[in-house]
Amino acid sequence: YLDYWLDNHAALRCQPKTLERYRQLAESLIRLLGHISIRDLRPGAIQEAVNWLQLRGGMPTDNHPQGRPLAPKTVHSTASLLFTCLSDAARLEHIPANPMADRKVKLPKRPKPSAAVMDVAAVAAIFHTAEGTRLYSFVVTAACSGCRRGELLALTWADLDFGKGMMTVSKSLEQTRAGLRVKPTKSGTSRSIGLDEFALDVLTTHREKQNQDKLACGSAYRPNNLIFCQPNGDFYSPDHVGTRTKALLRKAGYSEFSLHSL
Repeated sequence: YLDYWLDNHAALRCQPKTLERYRQLAESLIRLLGHISIRDLRPGAIQEAVNWLQLRGGMPTDNHPQGRPLAPKTVHSTASLLFTCLSDAARLEHIPANPMADRKVKLPKRPKPSAAVMDVAAVAAIFHTAEGTRLYSFVVTAACSGCRRGELLALTWADLDFGKGMMTVSKSLEQTRAGLRVKPTKSGTSRSIGLDEFALDVLTTHREKQNQDKLACGSAYRPNNLIFCQPNGDFYSPDHVGTRTKALLRKAGYSEFSLHSL
């Protein structure tokens, strides 16, 4: 039923990246509960599956040969997927009721994360480390705008008004197993962000260097008009940029930060 639900219900309601994640989480549920008919599924069996995921649901390691414990967030995400699937099954009267309703299945507590926040010295050190690399303008714009990674990588020069110092964010680049795609922003709406003179100066220099790339590539240059792109004008991989930015932050001495910390 879970496979059926993913193909016929979740696929109609979810973005491709979300559906991809759901299918990954479903693998554990199918492995643990797939032998049980949906009409025979009871809270006890679900609780045992949740406990198993919590204790040894991850990949085996030297310290955990049977499987390492899964993070509470992953356990919650997996249980939430099953809850939603069973809620639809009950709504459509495939089963009389959702066996997870009324909090019959107990989940592990999720620790509240405290986000690492940069101070002025950290931002200055990161900018200094990035200067002279292809990441410099990207890191500066991320810090000065607060945009998400995918939003930055989908920006085109048409989105930037140098005269007004305003940047319009209306789309985002998403990476899935099927490849890259441009989609609407997470909220589904566009927004305008003001950039200071420092960021605008950095982007002006960046555009000049990009024009040099265009000349070097000639007819092979991809006319995507992207602000942040590969030397041939093609899209960057979001995961690749995230990894490179994380390495730069470590080099600057701030390994506790990530791209989104900017």
